[in-house]
Amino acid sequence: AAIAVGGAGGGVNENVLYYLICLSTTLPVWALEENASRYSAGVLLRDGEGSAVDLAALQATLKPHLNKLTPKLLRACHDPNPQTREQMELLWKSITGGKAEGRNVIRENLKDTIASLCKDATSKLWRSRVGGCGALAEVIVGRSWEELGGGGAVLDEDFVETDAAAGRLLTLWRVTMRALDDVRGSVRESAEALGRALRSLTVRLCDCKTEGVSEKEGSDATATVLTWLLKHGLKQPCAEATQICVSTLLGVVEVARAETIRPVLPPLIGQLICSLSSLEPSVLNYLQLRVGGDGSESGEKLENLRLQLAQSGPIGDALQKCVDVIKFSTLKTKKEVVTELGAALRSSVGAVSRCAVADTVNTLVTSSPEAFKSVELGNPSCVKLLRALYFASEKERGTAARDKIVFALGNLAGLAPEGAVRVLIGKLCDNYERACGGNGSLVGRRASSAAVAAIASRSPVCFGDGGRRDIFAKRVLPLAFLGRFDEDEGVSKSWKKVWEEGGGEYNRVHRVDEARLGVKLEEKILEWIVQGVVDGLNDVSWSLRRSACLAVRALAGSQGVLGGSRVNNRERRARRARCEARLVKRLVEGVGGRLWNGKGTLVEALADMIV
Repeated sequence: AAIAVGGAGGGVNENVLYYLICLSTTLPVWALEENASRYSAGVLLRDGEGSAVDLAALQATLKPHLNKLTPKLLRACHDPNPQTREQMELLWKSITGGKAEGRNVIRENLKDTIASLCKDATSKLWRSRVGGCGALAEVIVGRSWEELGGGGAVLDEDFVETDAAAGRLLTLWRVTMRALDDVRGSVRESAEALGRALRSLTVRLCDCKTEGVSEKEGSDATATVLTWLLKHGLKQPCAEATQICVSTLLGVVEVARAETIRPVLPPLIGQLICSLSSLEPSVLNYLQLRVGGDGSESGEKLENLRLQLAQSGPIGDALQKCVDVIKFSTLKTKKEVVTELGAALRSSVGAVSRCAVADTVNTLVTSSPEAFKSVELGNPSCVKLLRALYFASEKERGTAARDKIVFALGNLAGLAPEGAVRVLIGKLCDNYERACGGNGSLVGRRASSAAVAAIASRSPVCFGDGGRRDIFAKRVLPLAFLGRFDEDEGVSKSWKKVWEEGGGEYNRVHRVDEARLGVKLEEKILEWIVQGVVDGLNDVSWSLRRSACLAVRALAGSQGVLGGSRVNNRERRARRARCEARLVKRLVEGVGGRLWNGKGTLVEALADMIV
């Protein structure tokens, strides 16, 4: 009957032929074991003496219809029912010859086969979806760009050429993503096999070193795949789909050439940075918070281990390759990378991603400093990134991660606009004073002081110009003088670094009228230090009052500029006397009133001033 229908001419519906072939496995009568063994496809279609069918004639008759039969048979060969698979595999071998001959049949009808199987993989029937995904996983193995249809790259999904290789490749990716998010477990398992096969095909097409892949074909495939993965692939709601997309992205980046990556470099770097935290095992974060604890030695070791694992992993290697390409890119691309770094830092949820942004900033400051210099008005990307780095350091709990971010902040401050740096330092000083008052926040004090110290040590040139308000002489350095006596050792070391590094640069730049002002920084800005001490004594924070009293003792000591220190210049003596009188008056006023923790230092400071 099958041969008769096949030879009846082109007017016959090919589906009838397919259903006739399937009769041996679809009718209930063949469910009996004796009938299944007597009338199976293997028995009916066996070749040789005694055969009821001439296979050569059958193959010749069905050849005009193979473009329609091939996808149906292949789908049935991957049916979830094992009996159906067994019978259809025998039919496939009998009709096509199997092995190399069957492979040739697939190659001759590849485009139609892929199109039909893609429809089956998205069918409403779950068995069709399982069979379609399994057949696609077998069909696409080892295919070349020309076999898929050739043509150029597709950078905009709205203009996909359906008959071109790029359009066909994107169709396969969309079908795979949909199948991986299927409600049926068997469909998802089949889709995972398809995803692995599609990843292997994609990476091979993008590798110009692979035999049979030209440079143009590799570039077109890379541009097409990277564009789609960054725009859609990495944003899939299904975790399994996102993982296969990330794995493919890493494989493509590893084999792709630098000039091919350059057009998509900014979003590529941003996605790789965000993937560092999103793909990190959540158990590591749990261990650091629950087992190690904040600030403990075990917690710091675990944090360092997390950062090392992320940096030495496949995502870290791909990110490093992209960062190395930046220095050979155009200025426009470099500025877009800076914008992407700021967005990644604000949207990232893990310390590993924030540290990756910090490491990238440190690299760019050295290799491509022009990326951070801008003549834009308002808030250029560099300024936004500078602020984002500080906010990230303020919220960071881990010591190693916070140090990395603060280090990047200090490096970037040397390239940022001077006005923006002065505004940021002023806000840091305000944050420190707020953290000292009220309930007090040790984390806030550490973050603010560490940020100012990083700017002073990595970019001390910023302290040379305080602007019209001379913010460093009137605000920052006086606070640094008081901050050196903070109760916390880490905060105290940070402010000492500000005083030494930043104050040294300010003292070097402002070498004027040393006969009247002296050579010591304390004496040059004595009025503003005294004002800062008075403000500290008036503050509600006990810790800030204590720091102010210790600062008075330092000024009045043997190495200070008040008290027993004497100078020959009349104007200098008068200037010192005015400051001494103001401090003594405020200290005497502070002796009375209620007691507070550390008030004994006030009495000691008053004694040092009087003696």
